[in-house]
Amino acid sequence: MSGRLPPMLPGHWLLGHLPERRRDALGLFMRGAALDSPVVRYRLGTFTTYLLNEPALIKQVMQDKLDQYGKGPIVAKMEPLIGLGLITIQGAAWPRQRKLVQPVFHHQRLERLHALMDELISARLDTWRARGGERFDLVHEMVQLTMDIICASLFGRGALPRLAELSGAATGFVDEVSAEILKVFTPLGLLLNRRPRAGPAGRALRALIASLIEQRRAGEADGDDMLGALMASKDDAGQGLSPEALLDEVMTLFVAGHETTAVALSWAFWLLSVHPHAQEAIRGDPPAPAGREATSWARMVAAEALRLYPPVWSIPRRALADDEMAGFDVPKGTMVMVAPYTMQRHPRFWERPEAFEPERFAPGKSHDRFVYFPFGVGPRRCAGMGFAQVEMEFILDRVCRAFSLAREPQAQVSPLPLLTLKPDGPMWMRAHPLGRS
Repeated sequence: MSGRLPPMLPGHWLLGHLPERRRDALGLFMRGAALDSPVVRYRLGTFTTYLLNEPALIKQVMQDKLDQYGKGPIVAKMEPLIGLGLITIQGAAWPRQRKLVQPVFHHQRLERLHALMDELISARLDTWRARGGERFDLVHEMVQLTMDIICASLFGRGALPRLAELSGAATGFVDEVSAEILKVFTPLGLLLNRRPRAGPAGRALRALIASLIEQRRAGEADGDDMLGALMASKDDAGQGLSPEALLDEVMTLFVAGHETTAVALSWAFWLLSVHPHAQEAIRGDPPAPAGREATSWARMVAAEALRLYPPVWSIPRRALADDEMAGFDVPKGTMVMVAPYTMQRHPRFWERPEAFEPERFAPGKSHDRFVYFPFGVGPRRCAGMGFAQVEMEFILDRVCRAFSLAREPQAQVSPLPLLTLKPDGPMWMRAHPLGRS
């Protein structure tokens, strides 16, 4: 190794950047991105982390040398809570698991889900009409809608009567995981490095999902859904997921399948509420026929919202062997941070990076996939990307054709980087009906 190390951000002499990482993680990352260096170091106590500012280096970590970079300590903290699903599983077991999960998101299956999504969106919009223009918390509404969709998509319509139980447990579980992640960024958390245990909400959610799986095994429910596809999936040796692996994967799909999309939709509608021209543009597109993909402007708005507010705002990795990046040493054990949030707002790669401009994603325009990657990049890119895109674009299209959205004048929110890039408070909104849609 050369002995060369990347430039270090100024920080506390003892704690390094730990206080800033806990207080203002996005500010810390943007400060690192502003330095004129492809790699920047910051320190969490005694642990050194590299922030990558160069697409070629992100390609190195996420694709070219995938086996040399394992998932970081945050993912390790999640494993005892959510199990060994695609998000947490590592090493040689991952390719098999990915192959077994992939049929869940087959294109033909997504097409069949359009009618289900349409039905659930219509039901949610009817509740908005019944309010008569009263204000509501957009975040809560998006969580409930995406929960409806993932519940029915995973378990079938027959599971909807248990939605209130699932919703309460899932919301509490996300809060429990976020609290555990925050503990990592404390001096005591770094020193102890303890293995977390599932909290009451996590245990309740796991029990509920286990009962739905058992009902399916007992033949008490239809199997033409994501759970049915997962249970039927086999590897090259004709083996499927073990009962424990199936439960872990369904937990992962249920939580990730609503949390990230709800966050993305919340930010998208928040942006639309102050950019009415984009709402009008969505309405101006010819309506998509039933069962077809969303209109151009709905896709463009979704893509731009994901650029500005990627739900998975950072992707931590750990070097499993000595390496080199841009002439700098990467010692074994170094934490490496790949951050969609900074790359997707970097002025070197985007004109007016802080502006909401859906036209960036007009048909025919393309972007470097190691600069724009809201669903991750490389072989470990989110398996549910297609499902999330279809869901997000379809909801944007349907809502904007049915309502004019306006945020409350006093409503102010900022992004809060926890498990996902949530808003730090309610998004108070009013939806004014435009007619039946």
